[in-house]
Amino acid sequence: MESLPTRLNAVLDYIDAVAATDTSTAPDVIWPELPEA
Repeated sequence: MESLPTRLNAVLDYIDAVAATDTSTAPDVIWPELPEA
């Protein structure tokens, strides 16, 4: 099991990746991979 700070960093990186996603190509948006739970 990952430590809490490691998991938190993964979630924050995911949020950054979602925010940077180009949604102008909708409905063919390529979403980033979810971090491991």
